[in-house]
Amino acid sequence: MANIHFIEGDLPGTLDIIDQQIRIANEENDLNRVIRGIHLKGWYAMQGGMPELALDIFTKGLNIIKSTEEIKNKLSLTMWLHGSLSLLYGELGMIEKAEEHLNEVRKFYRNNINTETNNNFYCAYEAGFAISQGDYKLAINQVQVKADRGSIACAYYTALAFDLAGNHVQAKKYYNMALLSVNPYFSGFFFTKIKKKLEELSE
Repeated sequence: MANIHFIEGDLPGTLDIIDQQIRIANEENDLNRVIRGIHLKGWYAMQGGMPELALDIFTKGLNIIKSTEEIKNKLSLTMWLHGSLSLLYGELGMIEKAEEHLNEVRKFYRNNINTETNNNFYCAYEAGFAISQGDYKLAINQVQVKADRGSIACAYYTALAFDLAGNHVQAKKYYNMALLSVNPYFSGFFFTKIKKKLEELSE
């Protein structure tokens, strides 16, 4: 439901739905779902053009994790929040802060949490940082194979790197790959940006 509101351009409605989910998770004392909801809300804010709100949301998530030991998947959730902050700071041009959070991601990634999801996220975080530094070749090398295997986040950052490097044919290919994904959770994050990019590339 939140994804539908977001795709339709209703960011406030999207965030309200996520807040309801977080509130229910809190009432049920399910911190894992709380943090997942916070991560989701932060991404909607980030992709919806509210970077300051996203920074606050991701930071709140990290603070909750630091304050408790009673949470499942603590290492993965911490890595996701640091990775999200790295991507966001990179988009804002705050490279030192982006690298600071990426270094935290690298620590957690080495700590036996190499699931397929974390592998894909890790590559996307590395690619996002490379893009923020203008190293599009490195970014493509980080994510293209994962994109070809079906990772939506990696497809988006592969497309973005090709786009910024001036290879619009490959950019269109990977934008469409991310846009047409059957996974609504992740494709929704990038839907608006991808549609805009494809319109620009078609002009």
